[in-house]
Parts: sequence; structure tokens; C-alpha cells
Amino acid sequence: MNKNNLILETFLRLTSRTYPHGTEDELVESMIEQGIFPVDLQKDVHGNYFYKIGESRTIFASHLDTVSKESTTVTHTFDDYMNYMFEDYTHQSNLIFPPGSQIIVEKERCLFYSRSFWKKLMDSVICNEIGMNGGRETHIVERSIQIIFENKYKEKK
Repeated sequence: MNKNNLILETFLRLTSRTYPHGTEDELVESMIEQGIFPVDLQKDVHGNYFYKIGESRTIFASHLDTVSKESTTVTHTFDDYMNYMFEDYTHQSNLIFPPGSQIIVEKERCLFYSRSFWKKLMDSVICNEIGMNGGRETHIVERSIQIIFENKYKEKK
């Protein structure tokens, strides 16, 4: 595997799920087993993992734990999200999307899909944690609105 593929595959593995605070140990163990993280990774008194290289005083820091109550799958691509929402989605070469709130839709178009479809859409946007005002897939949903209101795909139940 070339270096670019290794970096991409590692990123996708590390970000494939949400990791609520306290579940990082499972992730680290898995990454060590897969040979992604070094076996001599250390943990400080605060529960942060680190790996010391040489005598440098420079620290590169990151975290993967998320503000969530449970571990869930993360959608990386627009096609992945649309396949999650629809049974018969086909890849779109070009996306047309209106900016944020600048869309007017007839009532009939809104009623094309069931309540459970709209709930599923909202669940992928709204973060239910106290104090959180944002979602996991908001950027993808914004880009899918035009396609959703074309009413040409069958919702996945």
C-alpha cells in the first residue's frame, strides 16, 4: 500500500465511528492490533494517549472522543449518506444546492416522504447533547435538499 492510501485508510478507520468520552481505550486497542498505533503508546494521568519521539518539546495533539452518548457510524461521503436514506439512489456527478435557508418547497413535495423519513433526516442533523447546536451530517444534508425535494428516490425504511 502506498503512503497516500495508508494515510487515507487510517483516517477513514479512525473517523468511521463516533467515540463518546471514555471509549477511547477500545479504539486504541483496535488500532494497536491493526498495527496503526505503536505498541508502546503511553497514557498520562488525565487519560490522554501520547507517543514520545526523540527529545523534542513539541507536541502534536488531537482527540477522537466526541460529545455523544453512544457510538454511531459516521458518513464520510455524499453517496454514502444518500444510500443510507434511499433504496435506489444513483451517483450524481453534479450537485445543485441552494444556500442554507434559501429554499421554498410546495407542501406536496414535503408530503412525498413519510414522517419517519423526515425524523431520520433530522436525527442525522441534530445533536441531542445538552449545549450542542450542530449536527454530524449537516453539510451533507444541506447538499441533499435539492435532490430530496425532486422526489425521485424511494426512501429506505
